[in-house]
Amino acid sequence: MRAVLAAEAARLAALHAGADEVRRLRRLCADGDAALAAGDLDAVLAASTTLHDCVAELSGNPALLDFVGQVDLRVSAHYPAITRQRGAQAWREHHALVDAIERKDPEAAARIMREHVDHTRDAYLRTHQPAPAAARGRPAPVPARRRRSLPRP
Repeated sequence: MRAVLAAEAARLAALHAGADEVRRLRRLCADGDAALAAGDLDAVLAASTTLHDCVAELSGNPALLDFVGQVDLRVSAHYPAITRQRGAQAWREHHALVDAIERKDPEAAARIMREHVDHTRDAYLRTHQPAPAAARGRPAPVPARRRRSLPRP
Protein backbone atom coordinates (compact mmCIF):
# COMPACT_ATOMS: atom_id res chain seq x y z
CA MET A 1 0.00 0.00 0.00
CA ARG A 2 2.83 2.39 0.84
CA ALA A 3 4.42 1.87 -2.58
CA VAL A 4 1.18 2.71 -4.38
CA LEU A 5 0.46 5.82 -2.32
CA ALA A 6 4.02 7.13 -2.31
CA ALA A 7 4.39 6.57 -6.06
CA GLU A 8 1.22 8.55 -6.74
CA ALA A 9 2.41 11.32 -4.42
CA ALA A 10 5.72 11.45 -6.30
CA ARG A 11 3.93 11.52 -9.66
CA LEU A 12 1.80 14.47 -8.55
CA ALA A 13 4.76 16.21 -6.92
CA ALA A 14 6.58 16.14 -10.27
CA LEU A 15 3.60 17.94 -11.80
CA HIS A 16 3.27 20.56 -9.04
CA ALA A 17 6.72 21.27 -7.58
CA GLY A 18 8.30 24.61 -8.40
CA ALA A 19 11.89 25.76 -8.09
CA ASP A 20 11.55 26.61 -4.37
CA GLU A 21 10.15 23.18 -3.56
CA VAL A 22 12.91 21.46 -5.53
CA ARG A 23 15.50 23.51 -3.61
CA ARG A 24 13.90 22.33 -0.36
CA LEU A 25 14.09 18.69 -1.53
CA ARG A 26 17.75 19.22 -2.50
CA ARG A 27 18.50 20.64 0.98
CA LEU A 28 16.87 17.57 2.55
CA CYS A 29 19.03 15.33 0.37
CA ALA A 30 22.13 17.27 1.44
CA ASP A 31 21.07 16.91 5.09
CA GLY A 32 20.64 13.17 4.59
CA ASP A 33 24.01 12.83 2.86
CA ALA A 34 25.73 14.74 5.68
CA ALA A 35 24.02 12.66 8.35
CA LEU A 36 24.98 9.47 6.52
CA ALA A 37 28.61 10.59 6.25
CA ALA A 38 28.61 11.40 9.98
CA GLY A 39 27.08 8.02 10.85
CA ASP A 40 24.14 9.76 12.55
CA LEU A 41 21.37 7.26 11.85
CA ASP A 42 18.75 9.27 13.74
CA ALA A 43 19.43 12.29 11.52
CA VAL A 44 19.44 10.07 8.40
CA LEU A 45 16.03 8.74 9.35
CA ALA A 46 14.70 12.22 10.18
CA ALA A 47 15.86 13.63 6.84
CA SER A 48 14.35 10.69 4.97
CA THR A 49 11.04 11.02 6.79
CA THR A 50 10.95 14.76 6.12
CA LEU A 51 11.77 14.24 2.45
CA HIS A 52 8.98 11.68 2.04
CA ASP A 53 6.57 13.97 3.89
CA CYS A 54 7.55 16.88 1.67
CA VAL A 55 6.94 14.84 -1.50
CA ALA A 56 3.51 13.84 -0.19
CA GLU A 57 2.71 17.49 0.60
CA LEU A 58 3.81 18.52 -2.89
CA SER A 59 1.23 16.16 -4.36
CA GLY A 60 -1.31 18.87 -3.64
CA ASN A 61 -3.85 16.21 -2.73
CA PRO A 62 -5.06 16.43 0.89
CA ALA A 63 -6.74 13.00 0.82
CA LEU A 64 -3.61 11.34 -0.54
CA LEU A 65 -1.52 13.15 2.08
CA ASP A 66 -3.84 11.81 4.78
CA PHE A 67 -3.61 8.23 3.48
CA VAL A 68 0.17 8.42 3.21
CA GLY A 69 0.30 9.63 6.82
CA GLN A 70 -1.92 6.78 8.01
CA VAL A 71 0.19 4.13 6.28
CA ASP A 72 3.42 5.70 7.53
CA LEU A 73 2.12 5.52 11.11
CA ARG A 74 1.69 1.78 10.66
CA VAL A 75 5.12 1.09 9.17
CA SER A 76 7.43 3.81 10.52
CA ALA A 77 8.44 1.75 13.55
CA HIS A 78 10.29 -0.56 11.16
CA TYR A 79 12.44 2.16 9.53
CA PRO A 80 15.16 2.42 12.19
CA ALA A 81 15.99 -1.28 11.82
CA ILE A 82 16.80 -0.91 8.13
CA THR A 83 18.25 2.60 7.98
CA ARG A 84 21.84 1.38 8.38
CA GLN A 85 21.33 -1.36 5.81
CA ARG A 86 19.68 0.89 3.18
CA GLY A 87 21.50 4.16 3.96
CA ALA A 88 23.66 5.02 0.95
CA GLN A 89 21.46 3.30 -1.63
CA ALA A 90 18.33 4.93 -0.24
CA TRP A 91 19.91 8.36 -0.60
CA ARG A 92 20.96 7.65 -4.19
CA GLU A 93 17.31 6.80 -4.81
CA HIS A 94 16.19 10.02 -3.07
CA HIS A 95 18.49 12.04 -5.33
CA ALA A 96 17.14 10.29 -8.44
CA LEU A 97 13.60 11.03 -7.24
CA VAL A 98 14.36 14.73 -6.78
CA ASP A 99 15.98 14.79 -10.24
CA ALA A 100 12.78 13.38 -11.76
CA ILE A 101 10.63 15.89 -9.85
CA GLU A 102 12.88 18.73 -11.03
CA ARG A 103 12.60 17.52 -14.64
CA LYS A 104 8.81 17.43 -14.17
CA ASP A 105 8.82 13.78 -15.21
CA PRO A 106 5.85 12.29 -13.35
CA GLU A 107 6.24 8.75 -14.69
CA ALA A 108 9.92 8.56 -13.72
CA ALA A 109 9.18 10.04 -10.29
CA ALA A 110 6.46 7.45 -9.68
CA ARG A 111 8.67 4.57 -10.87
CA ILE A 112 11.64 5.69 -8.77
CA MET A 113 9.48 6.09 -5.66
CA ARG A 114 7.82 2.71 -6.14
CA GLU A 115 11.21 1.01 -6.57
CA HIS A 116 12.56 2.89 -3.54
CA VAL A 117 9.70 1.72 -1.32
CA ASP A 118 9.97 -1.81 -2.74
CA HIS A 119 13.71 -1.90 -1.97
CA THR A 120 13.02 -0.76 1.58
CA ARG A 121 10.33 -3.39 2.05
CA ASP A 122 12.60 -6.09 0.62
CA ALA A 123 15.42 -5.08 2.97
CA TYR A 124 13.06 -5.29 5.91
CA LEU A 125 11.79 -8.72 4.88
CA ARG A 126 15.33 -10.06 4.38
CA THR A 127 16.26 -9.15 7.94
CA HIS A 128 12.98 -9.86 9.72
CA GLN A 129 11.48 -12.98 8.23
CA PRO A 130 11.70 -15.96 10.51
CA ALA A 131 13.53 -19.00 9.21
CA PRO A 132 11.22 -21.46 7.47
CA ALA A 133 9.81 -24.07 9.82
CA ALA A 134 11.64 -26.87 8.01
CA ALA A 135 14.96 -25.06 8.61
CA ARG A 136 14.16 -25.01 12.33
CA GLY A 137 13.60 -28.80 12.28
CA ARG A 138 9.81 -28.65 12.40
CA PRO A 139 7.23 -29.33 9.75
CA ALA A 140 5.72 -26.28 8.09
CA PRO A 141 2.44 -25.21 9.72
CA VAL A 142 -0.78 -25.88 7.89
CA PRO A 143 -2.41 -22.57 6.97
CA ALA A 144 -5.58 -21.78 8.87
CA ARG A 145 -8.80 -21.67 6.89
CA ARG A 146 -10.36 -18.31 6.33
CA ARG A 147 -13.40 -17.52 8.34
CA ARG A 148 -16.47 -17.22 6.26
CA SER A 149 -18.72 -14.29 6.82
CA LEU A 150 -22.15 -15.11 8.07
CA PRO A 151 -24.98 -13.79 5.98
CA ARG A 152 -26.49 -10.65 7.40
CA PRO A 153 -30.11 -10.86 8.52
